[in-house]
Amino acid sequence: MKLYDALELEKNELVCFVGAGGKTGLMHQLLAECAQQGARVLVTTSTKMFKSQLTDCCRLYLEQDEDKLRRKLIDASASERVLAAAEGLIANKVIGLSREAIDRLYISGVFDFILVEADGARGRALKAPASFEPQVPERTTCVAVIAGVDVLGRPLTEEYVHRHHIVAELAKQRVGTPVTAETILSVFKYYLLLLNRLSSGLRVIPVLNKADDQYAQHKAKNIARVLLPEMGRVLIASTLSQEPVQEVVL
Repeated sequence: MKLYDALELEKNELVCFVGAGGKTGLMHQLLAECAQQGARVLVTTSTKMFKSQLTDCCRLYLEQDEDKLRRKLIDASASERVLAAAEGLIANKVIGLSREAIDRLYISGVFDFILVEADGARGRALKAPASFEPQVPERTTCVAVIAGVDVLGRPLTEEYVHRHHIVAELAKQRVGTPVTAETILSVFKYYLLLLNRLSSGLRVIPVLNKADDQYAQHKAKNIARVLLPEMGRVLIASTLSQEPVQEVVL
């Protein structure tokens, strides 16, 4: 199943990707699906990300002045359906747009979809947000909260889990003990709490990513059963597939 369909998207959506375990890959998948429909799509970040993660998919526009950036994007959108934008560069990483700037771009109606990587995880498979995270714009319509199924059974340490001390506190377990489905549930519940404070109308969709083979899909289904009573539905995904959503667990 396409990610577009699994997220139940319509036109004029602001979609954020938070958590860990494959945000950028899933965002690129959704970008491609939206573009195939002829939609005008902007991809950006509200934090920082590697420049190549944006330039690999489309032309990147860098501009600190918000009004100038908007004019550049409007001009470019006349001939290019898919664009990326950021405020500036530090070494090989882009500095993302502010949440307020993303909201204003969304309100402008220049794009049919704005896709935002709104969280950083340092390449780990699971993370808990700090007090200033996730960086989700107020106008966001849908949030995909992601965890990699490969973290299951791994020790709850910084090697595998970003902000592992916060995760240990949320899950009420000791650092270094194995990550369980209940550990992942505690993280997802915390994201849900934070996102509901932003807006009660948000669609928050849990995604268990990296279900790349039968064994990983089996693990994902076991995790999904634990998540389901709290989450309502769970997507099991693999970015190795052309249609990334392997199953929607209801």
